[in-house]
Amino acid sequence: MGQRHQIYVKIPKVYYNKNNPNNRPSKVIGIHHQWLFGATAMRMLERLFKFISNTTIKYCELFDSSAERAAQILATLYSVDHDKGYYHGNCVLEDGETDNPCLGDNNNGITIIDYSKLTRDFTGDVKDAIKYCFMSIDHLECLGKSLITDKYIAEDGEFEVESFVPISAEEWARLHYPDYHKLVNQSKERKQLRKDLNVKSDSIEFAEYINGLVKELSQYKLLTLAEVKKIFPKMYKK
Repeated sequence: MGQRHQIYVKIPKVYYNKNNPNNRPSKVIGIHHQWLFGATAMRMLERLFKFISNTTIKYCELFDSSAERAAQILATLYSVDHDKGYYHGNCVLEDGETDNPCLGDNNNGITIIDYSKLTRDFTGDVKDAIKYCFMSIDHLECLGKSLITDKYIAEDGEFEVESFVPISAEEWARLHYPDYHKLVNQSKERKQLRKDLNVKSDSIEFAEYINGLVKELSQYKLLTLAEVKKIFPKMYKK
């Protein structure tokens, strides 16, 4: 039971100097979340990005500690959102469980984050160094049946999200809330819009919240399919 979702993060290598025993290679860590759906998956990703952006890389354990410690921090960040009054536990994936997302207990997709470029000597714009995507793993429980792109296939009246291809924040939002973009107040016709669509004001406010998440996450680059294949070669192995 639940909206089972996994989060995978490719963390940076740690390099101090040649032959230093504390040097560590880049690695993929992950957590299993038993109930993460739609907007909450977007919101928790947004919070992770803010945490990374506000962090001093040289002194943060998320960048400069063991993979085990980084995974614990990831699990903590994804467990609670005090602004929204949200809490839900999760568990850290073991070595071997992060090699292939197909092995996870999943019915509502995954989140993939790559911030491996943020090494100790990084001096650029953090937003340019972080990439992400959402993804369906054989099955995605969502509400959208009207999003028309080459990633979404309709056969015999049934709607299916193509698996193993990167999904952007906007696409993710449209899949889970197909009409959210129609509810966003883009003009002075808010009252008429509410009347025409027969929705309550709280529906419009929620749509505006979704739109805000999309705008925030869209500041970061979307992982390409080729990049995801490099992170998870076992998932694409024929």
